[in-house]
Amino acid sequence: MEDVAANLKADLLAKGYSETDLSGLTNYLQLREANGGIPNSNLVTNINVQGEFLSGFPWNIPDRIGTTVLDIAHGAAGVSGTELHSQALLTAFLLSNQGATGGNSSSPPLNEISKKLPNLLGLIFDKDLFANDTDTDERNLLEHLVRHQAGVPGQFSADDMLIHFTNDMQDIVTAGGKDQDQYPYINLNKALIAFGLQAYYEQKAAFTQEAFQNIGGGVRFDRAMIAGDLNALKGYDQYFHAYLSNRFNNDLLSVIESKLPTLPDWFIGTGTNPVNGVADTQSAFMLGDTEIDQFIGGSQDDLIIGGDGSDILEGNEGSDTLYSGNDILLKRAA
Repeated sequence: MEDVAANLKADLLAKGYSETDLSGLTNYLQLREANGGIPNSNLVTNINVQGEFLSGFPWNIPDRIGTTVLDIAHGAAGVSGTELHSQALLTAFLLSNQGATGGNSSSPPLNEISKKLPNLLGLIFDKDLFANDTDTDERNLLEHLVRHQAGVPGQFSADDMLIHFTNDMQDIVTAGGKDQDQYPYINLNKALIAFGLQAYYEQKAAFTQEAFQNIGGGVRFDRAMIAGDLNALKGYDQYFHAYLSNRFNNDLLSVIESKLPTLPDWFIGTGTNPVNGVADTQSAFMLGDTEIDQFIGGSQDDLIIGGDGSDILEGNEGSDTLYSGNDILLKRAA
């Protein structure tokens, strides 16, 4: 069997390194000769993401050196052990935990949030969204978040992007949501997560703003963070359109999708708790659900849609259109 360590020393000596330069490697070889095994393996500690493939059969049949000191639990429905082995994911969990315990974040760490958002990690690793192989020129979302959290000397300073991303995912958790793993609400939950992922992926140079604001039983989303039409909004066709199609008849769906490109301020109820949203100077899309929601339009032309509860819907300035369920309540010109 090839002696990799001995061959490495021989190669390094041949390249001009001295015995003094290689004293550590020499010490390793001497300890191995005297004691057998892997010298100093007792000093190795392991930190793993729970479920990563090296911790499972058959990779765990050989004795793994070191002592496992932390197995990071999470919620990862449909994520493979190979994906969970990602060093970027491990680093993101650790950095997020440092932010949460060090007082830099008002939110729980990312791994804890993933337990409440079981669709989160699957979408982070979705190659139809923002998971790209690291041997390509395309940025990968996880590395992007980690790099901006830590900073890259000579390129950009640390800007806490991962902490802000975690805050946004916590806003979705705080809003609550019906049956996140069941149709049709799974489409709404995945749409909101996908919108959040893209909002951070688009912040290429530095963190500029968080994507969401909590509005009780929903979130407020600045659609203008993502340039382009609805087709540019990843997660729209696959998830949000599917949610709207299930909920509304074709006539109202056509109204919504014809107006959405001109409505940059989105208020989205998630169905578990009441929503309380007040628009201001941008045209708003305000969407309630089954609870008692209260929406007040702003100074522009707004589209306000309640749900099945006893909602309070109020236009303001501008030419507003108000619906309760599939039925139009009011279309008021300024």
